[in-house]
Amino acid sequence: MNLHRILLWLVLVLGLTACSGQAVPASDNTPYYTPAAAESTATVTPTAVSTNTATAAPTIVSPSPTLAPTDTPVLAPEPSATPVASPTVPPTATFTVTPTLLAILTATPSPLPPTPTAALATHPDELGPPDMVDPMDIPGKHWYLWGNAYVRPQVRPGVLGLIVPKTSNVTYWIRSNYPPLQDAYVQAIFKTGDVCHHKDRYGLVVRASEKYDEGIFVLISCDGMYKIFRWNSGLKILHDWERTPAIHTGRRQINRVGVWMEGPTLRLYVNGSQVAEVQDDHFTEGVFGLAVGADATPGFTVYVDEVAYWILPKPAQGK
Repeated sequence: MNLHRILLWLVLVLGLTACSGQAVPASDNTPYYTPAAAESTATVTPTAVSTNTATAAPTIVSPSPTLAPTDTPVLAPEPSATPVASPTVPPTATFTVTPTLLAILTATPSPLPPTPTAALATHPDELGPPDMVDPMDIPGKHWYLWGNAYVRPQVRPGVLGLIVPKTSNVTYWIRSNYPPLQDAYVQAIFKTGDVCHHKDRYGLVVRASEKYDEGIFVLISCDGMYKIFRWNSGLKILHDWERTPAIHTGRRQINRVGVWMEGPTLRLYVNGSQVAEVQDDHFTEGVFGLAVGADATPGFTVYVDEVAYWILPKPAQGK
């Protein structure tokens, strides 16, 4: 019986050996290849099935490493890249409206006072620079000069002398070639000669025609008086002789004589002081000139140092 079992076990062993080929001895030191273990560490890539009946060996590809969720790849900057500074935004200022500031912001502005203009001038000193100044550097350039039996001009550097050879009650004048004036202020600076008495006189002619026989004469005398009259083929006295302390009397004295012409109003100024005002609407415009006459002094001489005029600006329309 035992012999029969032994023979049967040997037949079984020989049959198994013939079916599996060479036998691999089992050992505790030889690892076993298990599909499950291989799938946990490698990926099997399927290959195309060939017509050959032989089975191709599987290709094993190692898996790519996977980045952890918290890892971020860092790219190196390109060599040509230029770093750009981030703009700095200043902190927003807080603005608090205080009661004082609120009162300033909501206050109604006060109207500005009107700016003074020459149109509102009432005195020669308010007119500003003159529109024309003749310093008498070339007296014959703007004045009609000639010698006659009544007035003899004398030209000196920077001054024009007027000499009256004989005494009389006639006042003579020479005309300028400046354009006619309408509303204007005309002024001349006179200096008396070595002798100056009584009604020896000098001054300005304004609003005159080019006929030499019409105009308004404004005169002052060596004894400190003034007179205003109009001559147009006859005499019209606008203000007869009257004394004023504004005139520097006597010889070698300097007097600044000016006439303000505005419409029918004419005002006389002597050395900056107004001494008279008259109304006359016979002439509205005209040329101006220099007047002289000898009452007590043969050869009476007066020198004109400077002549100037200012055009009076017209007031704005509607005012």
